[in-house]
Amino acid sequence: MTELLSDPKHIRGDLQTIHSALVKKWDLPDALLTKLPMVMAQIAIKGKPKEQIAATKNLMLMKEANDRQCNVNTVDTQRNRILELIEQRGTGGSDIATEPRGSGIVT
Repeated sequence: MTELLSDPKHIRGDLQTIHSALVKKWDLPDALLTKLPMVMAQIAIKGKPKEQIAATKNLMLMKEANDRQCNVNTVDTQRNRILELIEQRGTGGSDIATEPRGSGIVT
């Protein structure tokens, strides 16, 4: 068995395997994840037309997964900061829940 993307005769099949792994959100080894974007970019630029399309699709999937992970990290960071502020106030957040909401009429 050849390593992924090392045999020019199997590039399209390897790209499809990587595509499936990205779509199904498999847990990929870190060694592969660190090199994969650069290899995909090279194929997207220098590969055959069908390989370029497949590599570009994989790059878009990797970016989408990265953006999703960054968003999760941002939300977690914001949530943790809010919890810290509540703890610092020493109120347990009770004043936040009991503040009057107003009539809803803007004057």
